This record gives sequence, structure tokens and C-alpha cells, in this order.
Amino acid sequence: MVGTIRGNKTFLPPIIFSSKSDSKYSSRFPYNENSQILLISYKPKNAKYVLILSSTHREKSIADEEEKKPNVIHYYNKTNDGVDSLDQLIDTYTRKRKVNTSPMTLFSNILDVTAYNAYVIHSEIYAIQRKIEI
Repeated sequence: MVGTIRGNKTFLPPIIFSSKSDSKYSSRFPYNENSQILLISYKPKNAKYVLILSSTHREKSIADEEEKKPNVIHYYNKTNDGVDSLDQLIDTYTRKRKVNTSPMTLFSNILDVTAYNAYVIHSEIYAIQRKIEI
């Protein structure tokens, strides 16, 4: 699993944001080698941090010299297309409402993904029927 995380989570160590002297394109790897999850803090702009959690990566290596991005960020950028595309498609016709309960949020998300899956199945069946008729 590789994914981004918001910086306002209470379980994040404060060392990620504590240093004001961090330069642009700096990276921090606050968890040790024995940890099951690698946390990466990357600073692409002066006032912004990108936080990524990875349970599949263990190396703390930097990929390119220009922007000094960690390898995990390159991996995330290559593999997150499906999730972003689904979110973009679902966002057009979402049934989500601003609610304070997690079960309703989860139910709305399940409903949106189910509706999209039904659309995909319907489109495939329609395409197969058209090929048979031709």
C-alpha cells in the first residue's frame, strides 16, 4: 500500500513539520528501518509538505537530482492513475452529502462506486450486443 496522508492527523510525529530551516526539495524519513511502514515528508514548495505512507517500500533513496524526489513518490505518481480517474468520474454524479457520521460517508462512497460499476457493466454488455448484431 502506498498513499498520501493529510498533515493534520494526530498520530504523525511533530518532527515532520518542526524545522523551519528545511529548504525546498528536502525530504525527511522519520521512521526507522525496522518499522513496518515508511513515512516520507517531502517539501516541493516553501510552505507545503507532501506526506506519503508506504508499506511496500523500505529504502530511503532519492530518485532524481533536480527535484530530489524520493523513489516512493515516483512510484506513487505512476500507480495512482486508476484511483484518481475513478474519483473524477464519480465526483460528477456523486450522492455524497456533508455528514458527520462515518457510516453515512462510507455508504455514500459504496453507492457511488456501485453505480459506476453498474455503468461499466452496462456499457460492456451493450458493446457486446452491438458486435453480435453487426
